[in-house]
Amino acid sequence: MPLYHSPDHLDHKTTPPPPSHDTTLSHLQPYIPRCMAGMLLLHVGIDLFIEGVYDSYGKFDALEYSGIWLITVVMVTSGMSAGLLVGLISALFTYVYQSSIYVNPLRGYMTATTLRSRRWRHPEAERILADRLQGRHRILVLQLQGNLFFGNIVALTDKVKEILRDKSSRPDDNILIAMLDFALVTGMDSSAAQSISKLKSTMHEQYGIRMTVFVTGRREGFPCEYDLTRELLKSSSATDSMRDDPEPGEPPPSPAPRQFSQLSSGRRSFSSVMPVLVGDRVMETLDEALAYCEDLLVRRRSPGLESSTTDLMGEDKAKHGSIVSVDAGQVLQNLLPRADPQSLEKLLSFFQKETWRRGECLWRQGSVSTSLKLVTRGLLESILEDEAGTTEDIHPGAMIGEVGLVNGVPRFSTVVCKEDCVLYSLSDAQWLNLTQSDPALARIIDLIVIRYLSHRLQHVSNRIFETRCVPI
Repeated sequence: MPLYHSPDHLDHKTTPPPPSHDTTLSHLQPYIPRCMAGMLLLHVGIDLFIEGVYDSYGKFDALEYSGIWLITVVMVTSGMSAGLLVGLISALFTYVYQSSIYVNPLRGYMTATTLRSRRWRHPEAERILADRLQGRHRILVLQLQGNLFFGNIVALTDKVKEILRDKSSRPDDNILIAMLDFALVTGMDSSAAQSISKLKSTMHEQYGIRMTVFVTGRREGFPCEYDLTRELLKSSSATDSMRDDPEPGEPPPSPAPRQFSQLSSGRRSFSSVMPVLVGDRVMETLDEALAYCEDLLVRRRSPGLESSTTDLMGEDKAKHGSIVSVDAGQVLQNLLPRADPQSLEKLLSFFQKETWRRGECLWRQGSVSTSLKLVTRGLLESILEDEAGTTEDIHPGAMIGEVGLVNGVPRFSTVVCKEDCVLYSLSDAQWLNLTQSDPALARIIDLIVIRYLSHRLQHVSNRIFETRCVPI
């Protein structure tokens, strides 16, 4: 017998494979008590039930907790797939309900007596606007917020109707102009947009609103795909020439001053013999909308007066490309209308006329305040350095640098010329001489500073109301 066996002479017997893990378990399965596997599954189920149902008690409101119980019951009776489907439906329903209940789409409302524009006004125009029957009290501002959709738009429109119904029941509180501010609205579906359009018609037809103004709060318009701007303005032309007859209890319109018998506001021409309320408007900012409505109220009582007050700083003419040049004495008269003209003329003698070229810098932010200046011609730009591109145009008719000179604080911003400018400057040496030689005359500058600060404060207050943050 050969000692070596070739593979051909080997017996072809299959070697058994090593036992696998699954095979081992299958061999062990008959030896595991079924009650042990059942208790394991029962333990896992009880643990999940305690964590999801028992421990969550008191951590959710009644609606959310009811949804948890509903999902649990459906999973037990109908299986996991049905439970997941019920959970999705329950979550959507909870979101709709909570959005319509807990997030009030109407943040607040008030008349324009508190919310007023920062436009400079003639004393007579201020008297008209302060009158309860003729002025800002006839403007109602309603500020909306959050996401407007089918779940809360009905409650919003019902609340607005309730407010207008209450206002219209009292003759002294009757509203002429309704203003809806959308600055805090984050989104709006098509059903909500269509409801807003219907609400506008209801306000006109049922509550006697002469004009509605919609403030988008953003340059791109309303936060929705629906073309709400076109829909709101679609019927404006029908009311654009509506005659505005005095209501009961209101005095008739005052005759227009001769020098303002025919005027243009930059938007359209108005006759002094027929005060009008212009149709619905969509505007970008709250301040712009307030100023526009105030102009209309002034025009109702004294056609033409708003032209001499609204464009005090030459902004409207500058927007339309007109070259603006004003008299320095008239600038002081506009800034403080109640001052004695002779005193203003004497004050102007302390100023020095200056000419600045385009691109030149008057001063830098943080530099020492050595003068204040009256702008009589040209356009300047105020720049906040180290900010997100914050700038403000300065038009003829404005006074700049007055706070720094009077209070002795550094410059708040950098000012450069965007055009060739003509300025009248009061130096710190002349200011010191003025305060020592004629304190009564120097007080005029103090009063102008106070008036400027009050207008700036009004602007800040409006912005806090509109956006819930301090403007930069």
